[in-house]
Amino acid sequence: MHRFSKELRMNNKSFGYAIYFIVTIILFNLKRTSAQCNEQDISNLKKIAIVFGEKNYKYYGDLKNPENDANDISDSLRKVGFNVFTYLNKDLKTMTEEVDAWNAKLKDYDVALFYFSGHGAEVNGSNYLFPVDANPKGPSQLSTTTFSANQILATVEDNINLKYSIIILDACRNNPFTKSWNRDISEKGLATMSAKGAFIAFAASPGYTASDGEHRNGTYTEAILKYITVPNLNIDEIFTKVNAYVKRTSVGDQAPFKSSSLGSDYCFSVTRKYKPANKVTGPRYQQPNSCLLLSRNEQFLFTADPETGVIAIRDAFTLSIISSMNSGLKHPAFIVTNDDNIIYAADSLDYYIKTVDLVNKKLDSIKMIFLPTAMYDSQDGKRIYISGNNGKNGFVSVVDVTSKLIHKTIPIDFEVGGMTISPDGKRLYLVSKTNTKSLIIIDLKSERIVNEIKNFGFSGSIAVSRDNQRLYFYNINNQVIDVLNSSNFVLIKTIPISASNLSFTNDGKNIFTLNEKKLSKITYDINEVLYDYILETPPNGVVTTSDGHGFAWLPKEKYLYEFQMTDSTKSQAAANSLELKFQKFRKALKNDKSMDAQRIIMLKQKDSCDRKLAVTNALHKIIVPIIQKIIVDLENSNFEFFEFSAPYSNCPMNLSDFHNGIRSKIDPKYSISSDFRFQFLNEEIVMTIFDEGVDKAPIRLSLPTNAFVDNVTSTSSHDATRIKIQDSIENKVKKFVKEYFYARIDELNHEHKRQF
Repeated sequence: MHRFSKELRMNNKSFGYAIYFIVTIILFNLKRTSAQCNEQDISNLKKIAIVFGEKNYKYYGDLKNPENDANDISDSLRKVGFNVFTYLNKDLKTMTEEVDAWNAKLKDYDVALFYFSGHGAEVNGSNYLFPVDANPKGPSQLSTTTFSANQILATVEDNINLKYSIIILDACRNNPFTKSWNRDISEKGLATMSAKGAFIAFAASPGYTASDGEHRNGTYTEAILKYITVPNLNIDEIFTKVNAYVKRTSVGDQAPFKSSSLGSDYCFSVTRKYKPANKVTGPRYQQPNSCLLLSRNEQFLFTADPETGVIAIRDAFTLSIISSMNSGLKHPAFIVTNDDNIIYAADSLDYYIKTVDLVNKKLDSIKMIFLPTAMYDSQDGKRIYISGNNGKNGFVSVVDVTSKLIHKTIPIDFEVGGMTISPDGKRLYLVSKTNTKSLIIIDLKSERIVNEIKNFGFSGSIAVSRDNQRLYFYNINNQVIDVLNSSNFVLIKTIPISASNLSFTNDGKNIFTLNEKKLSKITYDINEVLYDYILETPPNGVVTTSDGHGFAWLPKEKYLYEFQMTDSTKSQAAANSLELKFQKFRKALKNDKSMDAQRIIMLKQKDSCDRKLAVTNALHKIIVPIIQKIIVDLENSNFEFFEFSAPYSNCPMNLSDFHNGIRSKIDPKYSISSDFRFQFLNEEIVMTIFDEGVDKAPIRLSLPTNAFVDNVTSTSSHDATRIKIQDSIENKVKKFVKEYFYARIDELNHEHKRQF
């Protein structure tokens, strides 16, 4: 018995070693067979995708999610490097044409992806995708009224250059089209498909249906969006997680399916190591102060979160966070770097500059004698120039980068509003924050003030063109951008647009301006606004790459908005062509007396538009002091007046507006953000106040048109001085604005336990 027990123990021990050995081999092989993707392989692949979202069905009602599905999948695919073609609610003819056009492009790509969200059906083992105009009366009409999924398989199989082909079908919903058919046709799901060298993903297994989702996206696409940009997962791992997520979310009602015959692993995204750019000799363009920076090798983006103080390094291709570090500042206002190794972060409410060493993960501080307003570094990277204010006095300090000690401080006899550095790194330009209205130029070789221009206006935004020829300055007095000759400071042109930030593109051909919820592009050649990007929340920084990509940082959403400047090439050419045509038209008007009548009509239309803007400026001149007086009456230094957008007129729509309010310096949620809008009717001007922070109906005040009369002594076309407002109407407007703001203050005090 004893011998038997001993043998049994020895056998158990040997068995244990065997199990350990086998498990070790399995784990080793699992590790080896995990995503075999590297950064270089993925970044070198050329990727193309076509995406369809079919929501608005003509004959059988709308689906809830396909438009959102298509748009969101497209955004995610762009983040991982795909060239994406997105189509919404297309009929069969258009869908066929776009797929054919996409097919013609495949010869130049390594990866092809087809995505469809909408209705689909399986008949006799074949799958059909339904465009919005589909209305088949029976199976025999499917080939002429719907799009065959088998055609996509044939397309990718025919392109032998493709290394990876991916088909994603979120089209397994209950099918209303087949319900009236006499034949026994399945109303549920699609049939399995396979193709050589392809990965095919279905929202539901054969015989099952997909949910349209309770949220923004269908359940299946929601899961894909959750995992598709996660680095280091191969496609099989991604869709294993997707399928598990869908089964769990649907409590087993929806079971996705995948089929793969790929010859090797494919990863949508891989982790990229942070590699600072090599030293670059010669002058370099410094990005304007904001919470967004682009690395010198254009591989990485640096963002600062004004709410948490976190500095993050993001992959400029996938936009995913690679690394992050807390700056130690409560509300960083802008960041600067001279070599992509160290970030200098400033808080306009803190007397410290924080240095964030991205490589060694170290944090240090530089004590200042003022609150910083702007910061730039020298061309050789040895010094940092920091402007700021202490009370009514302004300063510029020169900081040695190595010792982190202040080398010199230059006093300025006004409060500094904005500062910029010339592209060659030889001069600093500083503008006043208050009515002293001065511009100061500092020579950086001697570190002395060499020029001061009086009666210049005051601003927080200033920029120098890449060729050093022009100075762009946001004139708060008139809510316009003044374009000046940088040598003699003579006014070249005025651009009617507000700007909290001015940023030139790398090639110097365009300048971007930021204001509330809008990013505007201005051409350098003709200094005209080419177009606007409308954003969800206020941006804090914009950068552009040498290959035509652009990024705007939306800190409230913690989101980088990506746009393509190359998309505007035709638009810019058209704008230049239109300008030339208009110049010829003006010349023709001048020489052709028969066109006097048309000229008179045009002049009247222009004068009408100018007058609407003048009325808006006059109302703005009344309303702003009221808001400022309310802040004084609050006797609370934690709150300040702000202006997100200056008076603007949309003449064809007979509308104009401006955006002013009161905000907390500590927490932006304690704010009254008011949009003043004016509608010009025949007999009245309807004044409306919207508050984007409150879920309430706007309030309105009707003002008689005849209460706004022209001032015959004024020479301005659209300035406030052109318009005289009747005293009774002026008092009515003041009372209306006061009552509105005090009511909002009472609401906020009640809601937040007296913050005002």
